[in-house]
Amino acid sequence: MEDAPGTREKGRVSRKYAERQAKIIGIATRIINRRGVSGMTLAQVAAEMGMTPANVAYYFKTKEDLAVAAFLAELPRLIGIFKSNTEDAYPESVAGLIEAYFSFVARVADGTEDELISPNDIRALNSDEVSAIYANVFRTVRAQTFGRLPSAFDRKGVNALTHLLLAQFHWFHAWRFNIHPADYARSGRRVSDVLINGIANPRRRLDPEWFSRSLPPMEAGEVSGKDAFLQAATELINEQGYHGASVERISARLSVSKGSFYHHVEAKDDLITACFDRTISIIQSTIAEAEAQSSNALQALALLAATLVRRQLSGEDALLRLSAGTTLPEALQPNVYMAYNRIALRIASMFNDGIIDGSVRPIDSYAAAEVLLGMINTSDELKYFVRDMNFDVAAQFYIRPLFSGIRALR
Repeated sequence: MEDAPGTREKGRVSRKYAERQAKIIGIATRIINRRGVSGMTLAQVAAEMGMTPANVAYYFKTKEDLAVAAFLAELPRLIGIFKSNTEDAYPESVAGLIEAYFSFVARVADGTEDELISPNDIRALNSDEVSAIYANVFRTVRAQTFGRLPSAFDRKGVNALTHLLLAQFHWFHAWRFNIHPADYARSGRRVSDVLINGIANPRRRLDPEWFSRSLPPMEAGEVSGKDAFLQAATELINEQGYHGASVERISARLSVSKGSFYHHVEAKDDLITACFDRTISIIQSTIAEAEAQSSNALQALALLAATLVRRQLSGEDALLRLSAGTTLPEALQPNVYMAYNRIALRIASMFNDGIIDGSVRPIDSYAAAEVLLGMINTSDELKYFVRDMNFDVAAQFYIRPLFSGIRALR
């Protein structure tokens, strides 16, 4: 027999009620991690619980209430992981934080820890309460790592570096499936090495011009009437995931009718697939052009990073965030992940070229490629964490430190 609603309202929650509520949140967390906030429904949670949607609604009236509860329950666990790193001095504090996080993810994989909610889709909630607690996550990471910089480093720089580090934790959810869980700790050490010691061969000069210029916008093909729908869908997926990019919302953003949508696009999934194809094609074209205009691999990597970050920061004609692939229907995911993996391997080959030509120091080229992609993937969110964000600030405090290594910051 369930507790009476009045019991809940007065805060006198029984152990049975609390346990059932926690189990519902755990299931919702797993669904959000795979389908995004907009893709989670009370019916799905109820099916996994062996309950009816009405039973779940007894605990959480709407799916939005449940999603908020999941983030409010899970984000303090993330803060706890980061606060466990308390003794190391900078920059070893960064390595300690990465080790703590990757070790935790490994324990999730072997079943000794419950799954942790991914913050990738947090803005789809539009919840001030959740945003406030995520701000505490950000402040914890900043205090535990870059708050220990041995100099009066610019606050913009500290915030940009904190975002760069957090980006790696969020991005790992997109590439961890390529790695055996037994190797998570090893991958964490390789990520630490890239961030702390940088990409560039320390005997090679980093030319500031590499980070201040960027290539003209690369496009996937000829402009068509469908392009406006592609861009609107891209913006909505970046903001709210696949399920948040409904036909109604895409049409409303363009101030057109649903009939106009279907005149240009046969089905929503066709449009979403075209968004991913366009983004992958533009990245591939940008890689080729960056290599064509550079004298070594390091310069090409810098030009690639600067070009794509500038595009994401501009807010105009943005590329699809690659982490949005985690919110796609399962039928669409294999081809998207295959395309992402090809991009990662292509960029890894650039790092290998740099090691050969001497412009890049010997590093794990695959881990370095994923770190670079993680930086690009979340660059559009820099404006939420760095006041008066612009490309010059990003070039100085977000892109260049990845190339020089944060150990060099003083």
